[in-house]
Amino acid sequence: MRLEMALALHGPGFDNSPNAPHTSHQTSSPSTTNSLNRAVAGCDVELVSRLLSTGVDPNVETVKGVTSLHVAVEKNCIEVVRILLAYGARVNARDTESWSPLDLAADMNRMEIAQLLISKGAEYDIFVAVALQKREMIAKMLEREPDLLAARGRYGRTPLHEAAALGLNEIGELLLDRGAEVNSKDKNDWTPLYSDGRSRNIETSAGKWRGNQRNG
Repeated sequence: MRLEMALALHGPGFDNSPNAPHTSHQTSSPSTTNSLNRAVAGCDVELVSRLLSTGVDPNVETVKGVTSLHVAVEKNCIEVVRILLAYGARVNARDTESWSPLDLAADMNRMEIAQLLISKGAEYDIFVAVALQKREMIAKMLEREPDLLAARGRYGRTPLHEAAALGLNEIGELLLDRGAEVNSKDKNDWTPLYSDGRSRNIETSAGKWRGNQRNG
């Protein structure tokens, strides 16, 4: 996903054909589109602003559905993110792998950018809430839909898998207290405890999780 974005930054990369998706957004010429792409990748706030002010479309996307907003998030350019949003960049745009800018911000621990995207209407699910460590948000979501504990995201992971993989002890404890299944397996047959052991080794949670496994 991130490699595809990086490759898209320096080649033609953008689909301006008549049959391309979201053709209503794709009004810029290839040259100006590539100029915007390079400016965003370089976190060049002044150039991005100048290009957008001349009418360059902020929502032109690559054949993989990657927008300039995705790239700005990946490059951690919060000022460029602000400018793109001000010029109408679609905050909930998704690429062909269904990644939104907020998904990417959460995955890459871009917390300030994530908060900005949410303030501009970015949609989120329980996996994003876990990654952003939004305890109150998670609790409210589970009150409304307890079955979200068993929800499956990318790679067949549950919210508890995500908490373990990201080393989020308190979020893991919250999910366990709400009844998360500690023995659930993802597509690789990994349990949350295995994810924990392979990533950041949450020592305090690991003991409780092993206890839950023995009692399960």
